[in-house]
Amino acid sequence: MRFLFIISCLLFSFTAFSQDTLTKKDFSISDKFLGIDFTENEIDSMYFTVRNSVGEINKMHKYHLGNEVPMSLAHSPVLPGMIFNTKQEKVKWDIPKNINVPENKNELAFYSILQLSSLIKNKKITSVELTRFFIDRLKKYGDTLQCVISLTENIAMQ
Repeated sequence: MRFLFIISCLLFSFTAFSQDTLTKKDFSISDKFLGIDFTENEIDSMYFTVRNSVGEINKMHKYHLGNEVPMSLAHSPVLPGMIFNTKQEKVKWDIPKNINVPENKNELAFYSILQLSSLIKNKKITSVELTRFFIDRLKKYGDTLQCVISLTENIAMQ
């Protein structure tokens, strides 16, 4: 996060000066503006990326965008001429048949969705057991992995 902030500040400061060329010595300006002192290795690793980005930003500044152009609030990735199917095709699931519950249930965490669905479809495990298993894993490893914003156990069990 700090690195992204530094890069954006550098880009802003470099475009503010509207330089045509950027040298590695220009990175010392960041110390004056931001109180950040880059090492030679850090400057070497980000030099070409920053230099190319400054060039692209300068290109964008050449386009005139009048005040009558509204701010973009939504973006559609659909390009003119793109054609999409309007009829929903039947989905063919390749659910494997010979999947068993492992002796060590922790291995379930590494099963694919198709393997887990096979266990449920063939009544080798219930959806409640599987849900409880993953909720317990989230409680155990969620803080360590920092992968949970809100654990909605009641909703999952419904």
